[in-house]
Amino acid sequence: LKHKYAYGSIAFSAIQTFIVISLAAGCHVAPLDINPMLGPYPDALDRFGAKNAVMIVDQGQRWRLLTPILLHAGFFHLLCNLTVQLEVGSFFEREWGTPTWFLIYTTGSMGATLLSACVHPNTISVGSSGAAMALLGAKCSEVLCKAREESMSVQDKLGREVRKQQIKGILCHLSLITLCSFVPLVDWSSHLGGFISGIFLGLLLFSFSIKRKLWLGLYGFSGFFFSLMYVFITLQ
Repeated sequence: LKHKYAYGSIAFSAIQTFIVISLAAGCHVAPLDINPMLGPYPDALDRFGAKNAVMIVDQGQRWRLLTPILLHAGFFHLLCNLTVQLEVGSFFEREWGTPTWFLIYTTGSMGATLLSACVHPNTISVGSSGAAMALLGAKCSEVLCKAREESMSVQDKLGREVRKQQIKGILCHLSLITLCSFVPLVDWSSHLGGFISGIFLGLLLFSFSIKRKLWLGLYGFSGFFFSLMYVFITLQ
């Protein structure tokens, strides 16, 4: 592990918790038939930076591509996301280092917002689960890249077993996030967009750990090309 503590994951979690509490206190908690996640009214979330395709496109509020990761529909939504973020996301940060983690987390969240704005342009959405999905997608790419370097040494066999356990953990947390994909103010397209963005970005970043030049070039180019294609298609 590169770091003993996951400062980025802890900082984002603290900020997200503070914002949920502040919105609930300042804007009041909406009735459960309006917001079953025990949080503020949707217009309050919109006012403070929820994904809003009309505002992004027509009003030029590009910052809304990133701000949804700081907001959550309510306390239930926050609890689900923090479970993944502090357990898995923090481990990935300690393993990859904060700069790599931060790049994947923020870029993946923007990729999640882009797809969400394309698929559901008439609804608002919030949450850091798209960014969490990007981390899971990037881990899948890392496992794929490291598989190109496997040999029969004891260390490589141990590494292969560790990656198998990591894949099981990824599937478990993917299931948890999927369960939250169809509740009000949270949408599946954001989760899918984050996961896809994470896979492409992970291929680009982790391909540099491959020693075989053929696979390094193939995976690195694939990550770069598909990342550009993803941005181009969603912006259309």
